[in-house]
Amino acid sequence: MIVIATILFSSTTVRGQETSPPPDAAPDVGDRVEPAPKKKQTPAEQVDTPIVGISFENPVNSKWKVGVRVTGGSSPALNVFVSIPVPNDWPEQRVTMADEALPPTVGDVKFRDLESGVRQLIITIPRLNANEEVELTTTFLVATSQINAPPDPTIFVRPKTAHRAGKLYLGESPDIHFHDSKIRKQVKELTTDKANVWQEIESIYDWVRDNIEQRDSKPADSVAVFREQVGSEEDKVGLFIALCRAHKIPARMVWVEGSFHAEFMLVDRNADPHWIGSTLSARVFHLLSPICHIPAGYARPASSLLTGL
Repeated sequence: MIVIATILFSSTTVRGQETSPPPDAAPDVGDRVEPAPKKKQTPAEQVDTPIVGISFENPVNSKWKVGVRVTGGSSPALNVFVSIPVPNDWPEQRVTMADEALPPTVGDVKFRDLESGVRQLIITIPRLNANEEVELTTTFLVATSQINAPPDPTIFVRPKTAHRAGKLYLGESPDIHFHDSKIRKQVKELTTDKANVWQEIESIYDWVRDNIEQRDSKPADSVAVFREQVGSEEDKVGLFIALCRAHKIPARMVWVEGSFHAEFMLVDRNADPHWIGSTLSARVFHLLSPICHIPAGYARPASSLLTGL
């Protein structure tokens, strides 16, 4: 008995359009962030100064249809279990379920949130007859905003390795490896004598952008991409993540429709986490246009629906 499941996935923009920010909305990586000189603050003034991280504007509203088609084998199947990754709420994104199309043969339907932030739709089919085909779909309304850079990124520092929000994103994961002496040497060279952690990450970003030739290819291990200096868009994002992790900066991969980008985590003076996105396909270090953010999981994409850590 074989049960075949085919994942269904589609999206349409239902209102609004992606708008480009004004030229001075946020600097790109070619324009270093140089905050204006300011007088030295007293400890009391530092506490009273508001912390401003990334900001959001120009939301795009889209409709996402997610589902699965399950086909029975030559004999009946009992208690078929289906899990589907679905869009989730993130700081720049709000998700509401608009509709669901589930046949009466479906049993339990619920959501499950994994530790890494992935949200799954869990569906149980008590009985699937031989050669029976069942299609299950849910529709989500997704409002995703443009992400703008923090006005003064120098206020952020590297988090402690035990920070709850970041420790999951400091280790190795499938195809993202950095326990390599040449990688560690390169990271040390790139980050030495920088004024702050933001400039250190910019230096890593610039090196990946300038030295890794992008080609269409199957995903490769980050160590191989580093040594051969060739890789796909996903590989470049994975290598940037690997170099950040080698420098004790939590970083993760985010899958979006037809593309990938990285997020790295810094903290403010209160140790509150701030996740900041960067895309390697264009020279934009800390400003992202509206995208549907399928949450980061603990493995590289196994299909177009999953995201990688």
